[in-house]
Amino acid sequence: MRMAALSNAVVVPSICEESFSTTILEALLLGKPTYALAYGGTPEMAKYAARGQLRLHQDMQALVQDLIALDADTSFRPMLDGPGGADPVTHQLLRIYQGPFTVPESKSRP
Repeated sequence: MRMAALSNAVVVPSICEESFSTTILEALLLGKPTYALAYGGTPEMAKYAARGQLRLHQDMQALVQDLIALDADTSFRPMLDGPGGADPVTHQLLRIYQGPFTVPESKSRP
């Protein structure tokens, strides 16, 4: 998360047909342009992106060509401005990932 917060862009070159990519969601939350393949559920993540923030590609060659065109000197600001900013969100996500995983007890069925 810290590396993503400091980066100019996030690349998710997974060729797996993921139903929901938390890496993409985190990158979008941090306001980073995100480069990914349009496989599985990834295209549905576009609804969480600012205009042009999620750059989907049909194949790896198109993704690489788009990355080559990225201006590395461009700074991107987090979507969350003001007192909240991206830092608290980053720390909150890290706490969630580091914390114990618990499954809520289900109510017994009659």
